[in-house]
Amino acid sequence: MKIGDLVSLSKERHFASEEDALYYRHGVIIMIKEYGSSGLWYEVQWSHDKLWHKAGDLELINECR
Repeated sequence: MKIGDLVSLSKERHFASEEDALYYRHGVIIMIKEYGSSGLWYEVQWSHDKLWHKAGDLELINECR
């Protein structure tokens, strides 16, 4: 995954409430950082929030060219 890619939360990370599921439907990777032994983290711009996630938290929807 790279900056600009469209992502969603993986099925294991989906929230229980329908409202939260809509809030985090799709997001765009805006930054990538490596944090030592914890590996790569991806900052995702969601509709109303920016949050950091590990690769396993995300599913790639569409790659940025």
